[in-house]
Amino acid sequence: MLMAALLVSSLALGTALEPVPAAMQAEDDAKEKPRDPRAENRFAQSVRVGDLPGRRLLAPEESQHILGWVDGVVKGPDGDAQLVVEIGGALARFGIGTRLVLVSVGDVALLGEHVALMDVDPEDLQKLPTYKPGSQAALPANATIKIGIVKPFH
Repeated sequence: MLMAALLVSSLALGTALEPVPAAMQAEDDAKEKPRDPRAENRFAQSVRVGDLPGRRLLAPEESQHILGWVDGVVKGPDGDAQLVVEIGGALARFGIGTRLVLVSVGDVALLGEHVALMDVDPEDLQKLPTYKPGSQAALPANATIKIGIVKPFH
């Protein structure tokens, strides 16, 4: 009787401890980990796409001047999320003299209610090609993406 009980319990434990199929594990890993390893080193957080438009893009320095504003999020050619950022001159926030560029999510980090440019020099931001709206699929507002976080620069 004791032997039967041990056999039943070991079978029950054996089925409970079976390894997760590789396809399911890869799917879970893709959901949980950011695709860009630079963002992973910044403690990537899940962010709702609809919460990003309107946030300021700040320079990665103590003065943190405004480089532009997040306009939306699109799916890049490699499948990674890219921020559509409106950049321009002094009147950029009012739509005067602005243009849209794409910035990889791995090149930015959340800084409170703002987004900080991390891996792109602010001068290089001006050299990025102009983004044409509709040329890449926009991510829906209820989608979530992973973005790293960063502490203030001062």
